[in-house]
Amino acid sequence: MGFRKEVLLPPSMIRWVLVQPASRLNVPHAMAEMDQAKFTLGHDGPILDSWQGLLVKTELNRVLEAICASLNDELGRAFDKHFGDDEENWVEFKLRETISRAIAQANSRFTVGLPLCKTSFFVSRGGVII
Repeated sequence: MGFRKEVLLPPSMIRWVLVQPASRLNVPHAMAEMDQAKFTLGHDGPILDSWQGLLVKTELNRVLEAICASLNDELGRAFDKHFGDDEENWVEFKLRETISRAIAQANSRFTVGLPLCKTSFFVSRGGVII
């Protein structure tokens, strides 16, 4: 992250922070400074423009319920597949590798869809074959 200015405040100061004018505390400008937008992008425009929030508000909110339902379904299938569903016997597995595969499978549901996201060959390579 490098060097930057940070102010840590207790939770009791949240109300004070919220009533401060933008000339004193400006979250978008702080994010642009933290991301070093002037150096990485040449200007602060993409960080200061609020198009991302509008995109989420207008497009993502419409389909959020369906996305969450699909993610819930895929995570259930992925966990059953990679962790197993035997509630009686102990099973040893490599936690990091197993979680990575379950996440890759769930993530692939949205990038490549069914049935490819369930293919062991695809999931084990983390989507490299695309």
